[in-house]
Amino acid sequence: YAVYAATANGKLDAIEKAINAHEHPAVAPRAIAALMKYGRLEAFPLVQKYAKSEKPELAAAAFKAPRNMYKWTEAERKAICPWAMASLGHEKIRVATQAAHLMNSCKHDGKYIEALIAEGKKRVAAGQWKAPYDFPFRDVCFGGFFGTDKKASQGLCDKNYKFLLTITNNK
Repeated sequence: YAVYAATANGKLDAIEKAINAHEHPAVAPRAIAALMKYGRLEAFPLVQKYAKSEKPELAAAAFKAPRNMYKWTEAERKAICPWAMASLGHEKIRVATQAAHLMNSCKHDGKYIEALIAEGKKRVAAGQWKAPYDFPFRDVCFGGFFGTDKKASQGLCDKNYKFLLTITNNK
């Protein structure tokens, strides 16, 4: 409720102070994840700031924030999709997973799903494939729920399924 009130009234600086000052460890990630639900692109610079946090729970929450927005506009896609794609290779799996989830809201352009699959292949080759990184891949060929884009093209679905089959058969 505090995030809603702050973003609705243009008080992002006040909510940032409150987020940074709160002592309970669950408050900051939840508040950060709600920033764009209510503040949309106006809150994006603050979300980008938290995405650079040394604390993985805060950085992951920042990448979760756009997922809480319904029915992205074209301007939102143009801002969020390239930003998230640039973080698919984040060293912290928790943060990379949240960036990867955003690719499912960027299916309007196949390059984002291509990048997701390419990063998945890199992680497999490096022996870094592990949960929860597999979850974003399950949603590539589904769509329209929680405000995400409709499913990817059949060609990308086939490519994703083929990749997931290699994961299933990988020792």
